[in-house]
Amino acid sequence: SFTLFIVLVFLQNFFRMRQTTSAGLKFLKKLSGLIQTAAGTHKVSTLQELAHAQRHFISKMKEPQFLQRIERENLISEWKQIELNLTYELGGSTIYSSMNFIDSFFSFDKFLNSIVTRSVMLSPSVLTGLGIIGTFLGLALGVGSAASGLASPDISEAREAMSKLLSGAQLAFISSLAGLFFALLMRLSYTKRSEKIRLAL
Repeated sequence: SFTLFIVLVFLQNFFRMRQTTSAGLKFLKKLSGLIQTAAGTHKVSTLQELAHAQRHFISKMKEPQFLQRIERENLISEWKQIELNLTYELGGSTIYSSMNFIDSFFSFDKFLNSIVTRSVMLSPSVLTGLGIIGTFLGLALGVGSAASGLASPDISEAREAMSKLLSGAQLAFISSLAGLFFALLMRLSYTKRSEKIRLAL
C-alpha cells in the first residue's frame, strides 16, 4: 500500500542519515584529536597558552611519529590543507592561519552539506509531500469507486459504495498521518545528530 511506500522512503533516508552523520562525527573527532595533539592542549585561555600551543604545533609537525599517526588515521589530505594555510612569523616562532580557510574548513553548514546528501536533507519535505499525495489518492480512489453506487436506488449497492468511500478516506488519512509523523521524526533525528556535529566543530 501507499503507506508502506512512505515507511520505506523514511527508513532508507533515516539509515542513510545515521550512517553519514556518524561517519562525519567520527571524522571530526579524529581531526580534532589530531589538532589537540599537535597543539599540546584542548583549550587556549591566555596569550601565554596560545604561544605555547603554537610552539608545540611547530615542533610536532616535524615528528615522524606524529606524521605516522596522520597516515594511520587517513587524514593526510586534511592535514595538507591545514599545513598549506598556515603562515609563520619571521623566525618561525608564531603560527597564523587564514580566516577564510578556518571559515571554510570548520564551517558547520559547509561541513554538514559535504557529508549529508540532498535526498536526506530534503526527506522531511518529501515525506510530507508523499502524505499529501496519499491523501488525494485515497480520496480519489474512494470517490471514484463509490460514485456509481451512491447514485443507485438499491440500498445494498449504496451501502457497498459508502464502504468503498470510507476505505478510500481511511487510506487518505492514514497516508497523511504517516507522512507527517515520519517527516517530523526524520527532522527531529536529523536535528539531534547535526547538533552533535555542531558541538564537535
